[in-house]
Amino acid sequence: MELKTLKKYFDNKCSSEEAKQVLRWLERPDAVVDLEGELKNVWKNIDVKTGDYLKWSGNLEKIHERIEMEELYVSLDLGKKRSKVKPRVKDRPSKTGNELRQYSRKRKNKYFISGLLASVILTVFIISYFQYPSKVGHTPAIEQMEKSTEPGQKLSFHLEDGTKITLNADSKLIYSSNFGDNERKVELEGEAFFEVTKDTARPFRVITESVITTALGTSFNINAFPLKDNIEIALVTGKVSVVRTMQSGKSNSLLLSPGEMTIVWKSDHIIDKSLFNFDQKISWKDGLIYFKDADYHEIVNKLESWYGIEIQTNTIPVKEWKFSGQFEDETLENILIALQFGHEFEYEIKGKIVKLNF
Repeated sequence: MELKTLKKYFDNKCSSEEAKQVLRWLERPDAVVDLEGELKNVWKNIDVKTGDYLKWSGNLEKIHERIEMEELYVSLDLGKKRSKVKPRVKDRPSKTGNELRQYSRKRKNKYFISGLLASVILTVFIISYFQYPSKVGHTPAIEQMEKSTEPGQKLSFHLEDGTKITLNADSKLIYSSNFGDNERKVELEGEAFFEVTKDTARPFRVITESVITTALGTSFNINAFPLKDNIEIALVTGKVSVVRTMQSGKSNSLLLSPGEMTIVWKSDHIIDKSLFNFDQKISWKDGLIYFKDADYHEIVNKLESWYGIEIQTNTIPVKEWKFSGQFEDETLENILIALQFGHEFEYEIKGKIVKLNF
């Protein structure tokens, strides 16, 4: 049985004669054995990456639905009520005479059921045969993709390899719709938390200006806003390497272990690592605003980004601010009230403009 004919059958695009051919083949006792051989041959010719499960999951859902419908059809013995069931192929055998009796017997044949299940599984491989890069030369189109957030927004999404990314406010990620065979590369402006799907054959690389962070399968946070003086990489699980390349061509690198972070100053070629507070660096992705001895400018910048507002003041406060606190899904007004306990000022909120008077 040709694979193209099977694919046409499950896509409801085959002719009446082709449908009869498939059904006669499925009735044979050795059909399952033949299918197993076909599965092995197709598998040898497909180069499917481990992280392609997102594209496969959609196909698998359709497969499961098809199996359930076929099993329901047989369990209800709908072969006797063929006139009430919409044919799966436009030119199915007529509903009278020997053809109907032969067709009904085929529907109840035990070999048909086992053959059907094997055929459905084979269909997944057939579909992937036309969708994924393979040894026989099908290459999917690759295009540059971009995900971005405005101030006050956050966004979570998956890449084609299964990697989950959470973008913080006012951030942007550029990536390819399909990664290559040797690496998975993305470019980041702003802040993002990465939960990387493991793929030892294709390292995952995040480009942030002159810094490259490389991982195989791990989770980490990168804070790399263009206007900041530094780039922060904080590792939660696994291991990552961080490489800083200077304009002179020289580079420095280090390895991070869980609980470690590095701060790469844009004006300095030295990079070092230290321990970090998880809540302080990463709790943003879970909806928590965390301040630890934060000064006035840090508080203003974070509130503007978090709530998508603009803070205007009549003057800069003379007294130094050192504010600590943690807020979960809190309103802007409640945070301003909390700030008033230690600092004297009045506030006024009008839409996206917040005025502070000292």
